[in-house]
Amino acid sequence: MEYSARFGGPSDFLCLPNNPELSNLTTAGVSHLFGTEYEEKYYKQMLSTKIFPAHNSSLGYFIVLQYVLAAVLGHADQKRLLLNDPDIVGQINQMAKNVQSLTQQVSQLTTSLNNAKSDLETQKQKSADSTHQVAQLTNSLNDVKSELAVQKQKSADSTHQVAQLANSLNDVKSELAVQKQKSAGYTAGQHVNEYSARFGGPSDYLCLPNNPELSNLTTAGDSHLYGTEYEERTLRTDAINEDIPCAVCKSVNTHTSIMIPGRENCYQGWKKEYNGLLASDHFGHSASSYICVDKQPEYVSGGQENKSGRSLYFTSTRCGSLSCPPYKDNQAVNCVVCSQ
Repeated sequence: MEYSARFGGPSDFLCLPNNPELSNLTTAGVSHLFGTEYEEKYYKQMLSTKIFPAHNSSLGYFIVLQYVLAAVLGHADQKRLLLNDPDIVGQINQMAKNVQSLTQQVSQLTTSLNNAKSDLETQKQKSADSTHQVAQLTNSLNDVKSELAVQKQKSADSTHQVAQLANSLNDVKSELAVQKQKSAGYTAGQHVNEYSARFGGPSDYLCLPNNPELSNLTTAGDSHLYGTEYEERTLRTDAINEDIPCAVCKSVNTHTSIMIPGRENCYQGWKKEYNGLLASDHFGHSASSYICVDKQPEYVSGGQENKSGRSLYFTSTRCGSLSCPPYKDNQAVNCVVCSQ
């Protein structure tokens, strides 16, 4: 009876798990979640096929409504090498130290060589071994010069590798920015009050692209599409009236996905795409649907002004026909989007 006088709130059924992962948050109490009861005694005679909402072991796999809100981009596992990577910086510093040490050795050997040449001039007649000593020093000096050239080349190669890795990193960042721009959009739906007195209008949320291909036609004006605004501070204190973005993402190596209310982690065999809180429009507004809002919400740039349109409130539980435990009264409801 909660919405009968106001015609609002979500219109869909959900299949909640019997082992929920509960949040510790409360909501404004304007979007609720109750259990469901049979209201007829002869349902067995009337049903000739299975009714999935009464099937106790489905684990929620028959929920087909899903939304992917907030900018969730990819989940690619690219490895990044920062220019201030301590390993690379350490190697370059060590090479610089080696070059400095070898330079000092060259200077010392040059001094020794000069001293040896001076001694050679004075001791030329006294020792036939002086020439051999000069040759040895010359060979040592050449060895030092050769080693110095090798170290310089290694240092140059390392610098070149760092530059290449930096260029690769910039290419990856540019590609991610392009993909984010392509996938981002605007959350949209019917106006909060437009159809409340007539029971009509759509109840679902849409994710509109930011690069639409517009028609050149006009309509009779009986079905409208508005942007959507946050109406609570549950996840961010500055969220009130902020316009809500959305994203449509492709999950790698998966073929199906599902939104599970009451959980923040996927069941075994499923991959988590993102998790958040269950939300819908106000129960006093036009009818809406339950959607899973990312726990780290983002805003549409420049959309902080209150312009009215579609609204979004976070959903709380109501004990009674909804079993408590495992659920708790007036708690925000976790949700997770999983793929397989």
